[in-house]
This record gives sequence, structure tokens and C-alpha cells, in this order.
Amino acid sequence: MANHVTDTITLVSGNKSATRRWHEIIDVLESYEGDLSAAPFLKKKEEVSNKWMEKNVGAKWASIIDIGPSVMHVSSAWSPTIKFFEKLGKHLKKLDADVTMHMTYSDEFVNFAGACAYVEGNFKDQSQSADWFVRMRADKIGYPIDDYDPTEDEEFWNWIHEEIETWAEDLVEELES
Repeated sequence: MANHVTDTITLVSGNKSATRRWHEIIDVLESYEGDLSAAPFLKKKEEVSNKWMEKNVGAKWASIIDIGPSVMHVSSAWSPTIKFFEKLGKHLKKLDADVTMHMTYSDEFVNFAGACAYVEGNFKDQSQSADWFVRMRADKIGYPIDDYDPTEDEEFWNWIHEEIETWAEDLVEELES
């Protein structure tokens, strides 16, 4: 069984044209049961395969699991959908040079987690491994690393998600300056 990665892609800001296109893309994806390979901006010169998905989306398979007005939550296999995120940003930039998006992602076992941002055509990514998160959390709550067990910390997952959401916002701010 594949490790599932949960990605949250957020349209932070975009003009009317970019926002309308965002919603059109989501409508198309919904009609294909959320399968990201159906995104109309992805070029399909060959049949969609695991290789094509890895090259164009970033994961062997990926689909939307929930949608909001400016956010899509995606589940993917083994890898985050960073390539999809970048291609979506480039596509929307054609409609709005100032389009801003960010994405957070985390492996279901926290083998890795991170965030990325796309601002005015610029991209930046930040990620860390499970060991890093465990060390940082133990330090934050004042436990010696040898005594800390994340499975006994009810707030561990919430803390990770708050941390990577902060990273996403900081990356946007950094790219805007």
C-alpha cells in the first residue's frame, strides 16, 4: 500500500480572470472524480501512466478529496503534487501576473512534510523529515529527545500542520518582498 500524501493547494489571491479559471479547473476535475490528470492545462502527448503522472503531477496518482472556494485538498501516492502546483501557478499567471498560491503537504507517517509558494511567477519550497519534526516538537514542549514519543503527544499532528501552514504563509511573504 502506498503512503498517502495530503496536499492543500490554496489560491491566496488572483484577479477575476485567474479566479474564474481556478473554478473552471476545479469543475473539470470534479467531473473526472477529482483526478488531477484531467486538469485542462496539463499537456497529454501520451497516454496517462504512472510515468506521465510523476512527470506532470509529481505523484503516481492524485485526486481531490475536498474542495472549498479557494482551496483544494488532494490525496496522492508517495509524493506531493508539487509539479501540478507549479504548472497550475504558471497557467494562472498567464491570466494574472500577480497570482499568489501556496501549498502544504504531509506524508501520512510524517516521513516528510513541507510547504511551497508561487508568487508572481516565483516558486519556493521548504520541507523537513520526520526526525526534524520530532526533534523540534520535543524541544518546543521541553522534553529530552530520548524521552519524547510523538505517538503519546495528542498535539503532534496539529502542531505539524500549524507549522507547515506558517511556512506557507512565510514563503508567500518572502516571495512578495
